[in-house]
Amino acid sequence: MTDPAEFFRLAMTGRCQAGGLGGHSALLAHQLTTVGAHYYADRVASRQGTRGKYVASKLLRFAGVDTPAPSKVRVLASTARRKLLGRRKQKSSPLLEALRETLGPVLARYPELSERLSPEGRADGSALADHDRMAAFADELTAALARRLGGSGWRAVCRRDRSGLADHLASYALLTAVQLPSVFSLFYQNKEREFVERFEHETSAPGEGVSVMERPMRVSLFTDTLGDVNGVSRFITDIARRARGSGRDLQIITSTRMEMPEGENLYNFEPIYAAAMPKYDNLEVVLPPIIPMLRHLDRHQPDCIHISTPGPVGMVGFLAARMLRIPVLGVYHTDFPSYIDNLFEDRAFTVASEKFMRLFYKPFAAVFTRSEDYVDSLVRLGMPRERCCALMPGFESGSFHPRFRDTSVWEQFPAVDPDSTKVLYVGRVSVEKNLPFLSKVWRQTQHRLKEQGLNAELMVIGDGPYRERMATELRGQRVHFLGFRRGEELSRMYASSDLFVFPSVTDTLGQVVMESQGSGLPVLVTDQGGPKEVVEEGQTGYVLPTGSPHAWVERIVGLVADPERRRRMGSAAHMSMQKYTLSNSFEHFWEAHERAWREHLAARGFEARDDGGGRPRRRGAGSGPDATGGLFEEDDVHGTRLV
Repeated sequence: MTDPAEFFRLAMTGRCQAGGLGGHSALLAHQLTTVGAHYYADRVASRQGTRGKYVASKLLRFAGVDTPAPSKVRVLASTARRKLLGRRKQKSSPLLEALRETLGPVLARYPELSERLSPEGRADGSALADHDRMAAFADELTAALARRLGGSGWRAVCRRDRSGLADHLASYALLTAVQLPSVFSLFYQNKEREFVERFEHETSAPGEGVSVMERPMRVSLFTDTLGDVNGVSRFITDIARRARGSGRDLQIITSTRMEMPEGENLYNFEPIYAAAMPKYDNLEVVLPPIIPMLRHLDRHQPDCIHISTPGPVGMVGFLAARMLRIPVLGVYHTDFPSYIDNLFEDRAFTVASEKFMRLFYKPFAAVFTRSEDYVDSLVRLGMPRERCCALMPGFESGSFHPRFRDTSVWEQFPAVDPDSTKVLYVGRVSVEKNLPFLSKVWRQTQHRLKEQGLNAELMVIGDGPYRERMATELRGQRVHFLGFRRGEELSRMYASSDLFVFPSVTDTLGQVVMESQGSGLPVLVTDQGGPKEVVEEGQTGYVLPTGSPHAWVERIVGLVADPERRRRMGSAAHMSMQKYTLSNSFEHFWEAHERAWREHLAARGFEARDDGGGRPRRRGAGSGPDATGGLFEEDDVHGTRLV
């Protein structure tokens, strides 16, 4: 057909059949790259030197563009001529050096792309025409190049080589620019998401499950901590398992070199660069691979983004939300300004961290805390109170239970007295957990215990930057540092102890406080932070003043001396934790995201449709109240709560 008018006449009368390849971000990115490759070949390549022409001829073949390439002999001759003429030796570009080392090994893993680099192998198109494999190849090559540049760039910094550092920054800028077609395509392909959803909503029949108002919700959760041993990681792992068990579409996204828990909805993207966190050798700071993560989100098409941590991975989550034009929610798991204040004791750093947190959480549709106490902290940071809410506490009650009591768990530690009363601490061994205070308290406690002839030991489970100093301070004070413990062994250690102490003043909840009480231990916590909210004063434990070591010593000695009171309080602690099931906490978490999604849809004009029986259609599993209601409401008894 050659007549455009005839084409439109047939299309407008419905005398046509849909076909061809549907558009997607990788296709658009590769089309843009091909256009750029042709422009470079036509306008730029001829002006390059011998070495530039040689490199260009190799790379342009991926787009099916052939340019005259100087032979290797000519390249060698050009290099020799420059040396003979005495010209100043030019430094090779760090990017070219990295490309020379990485291109071959990476390409070897994609033989189907190698076959398309020659004219004879392009019967089905250039390498760029194999969109999925080319995208995977580009992601792997980019990550390899970035790691190579990161290593050599750091060496330039250590040598104080300003010229070398400038070259590396320029190379990294060029590597970033090469990825712009992919970034642009991902954002561009998603700009009409609302139109597509509205089209599906208006054209599908009620009850088909096609409309955005009827299908189940999809959520992607971004976290910088998942392989670590801490309460946040355990909570995220637990809700991921709960989502799998209840059929909810929740994906956990992270980037780490640490050992990961298993789960089909846990996705770990290998970091481009990772290093130990300052003052925390057992934690890491990573540079996540942005493009592969955005590609994954483009395929998943979540309805809400949940950001669990305000780190590099969390920042990618925020970028993904902008790309997909969907609401962002998050949990204020960690009081970072207080951590910074305790770690560095520099008010400038604390103020900077407060400003960052305020800026980071400002665009969120809702911010949850793990306790009511920290709702006020978020308000002080500048968050509107109506967007702040305490998430219902919860833990895996079946994994932390008195039935795991087995005192033989201590036999692997010869220095531990099997007959002693075990005073337990679980958590990061660091200054911000207020462990210098615990060291002071335990020295005084040991003195009192010796006077009364009582036998007790302090068991410290965890690790961190304060461990070595704490061990020195408490040498000879009957303290055992047991390192990280996981799984059933950790459950047995909890249940086989007698008393739990947690002096932190910066925890938003203190997952370990619930785990210890669930295991049947009375607990001692401070009067600052979230842990006090899950302790019943005098019944399951004691809430003690932070600045009074004497009060802590009295309570520890009193409980060590009174096994019957420990047993009674431990039993009450176990019973009190049964309402904090992970199931209830997860349902609260999911319902909050459902409501945020409904408000987002309502703001865009989506309305539930009648199912033919006079009733509006609701979404599938897990639907909540009507979308036009607010996320939170105020009342005089509970404060800010979920509607």
